[in-house]
Amino acid sequence: MDRLPLPEWQEALERMETSLKAAEKALCRSEERYELGWAPSAGDGEFPIAWERLESRWAAWNQRLEQAEQTVHEAERELHAATNSLESWRKRFADWQQLLQQQQSESAR
Repeated sequence: MDRLPLPEWQEALERMETSLKAAEKALCRSEERYELGWAPSAGDGEFPIAWERLESRWAAWNQRLEQAEQTVHEAERELHAATNSLESWRKRFADWQQLLQQQQSESAR
């Protein structure tokens, strides 16, 4: 019977252990970052500074969105006014053309 490759297995197990330890460290770092960014701070129940920064950015973003909405409404009003003005001019021009045609047909008689 052949000998079992114990040294190779031992080496593979050591590599797996090293990889698992590195993954555990990365997970711990990720959990710490999550706690700092989102969870209330320990003890006094206050939100961390990162949360306040996010809230201020959120407020600034909402303000910009409201300004954009006002700009859109203003542009729509201006477009509606321009459309009404154009339709009015088209109607006047059509009336003027009709009046000219009537005058030409009356003068031709």
